[in-house]
Amino acid sequence: AIEPLLSRLDPADAVQATFLFRLLRAEAALSGDDVERAISFGREIVPLDLPRMGFDTIPVYNMPWLKDVLARAYWKKGDLDAAAAEYRKLMTIDPLNQVRWMISPLYHYRLGRVLEEKGDKAGAAVEYRKFLEFWKDADPTHPELADARRRLAAL
Repeated sequence: AIEPLLSRLDPADAVQATFLFRLLRAEAALSGDDVERAISFGREIVPLDLPRMGFDTIPVYNMPWLKDVLARAYWKKGDLDAAAAEYRKLMTIDPLNQVRWMISPLYHYRLGRVLEEKGDKAGAAVEYRKFLEFWKDADPTHPELADARRRLAAL
């Protein structure tokens, strides 16, 4: 129901609204276990360029905090190489564009899980260590912390 309304938005709002619509559509497909549609929709997501620097724009630019739906869809499909590539892309600042999203520490944890599943124990250990370092002062009730510690110890 939202898609036809996007063309009626002010052009200043349409880019971000379209991005959020596409992200939500991919998330909905993934949550409904329609992995192929989630991948198809995820490939349509166009990252937003960094807006002007300002206290009013940067928080909105980084919402939602996690934008890894395509990586998770590839992971759920079992395409671990594509999932790892997507996580690396999300954690790399490309000087050829103006995408400057916050890099979530959870991406390191999730990439570690993907690499561990691929059998790349050394690569997984690197990502778990990065995650644990970034979240060393996080609320210890986050389940990812205990899981990353357990997985790292088992490698």
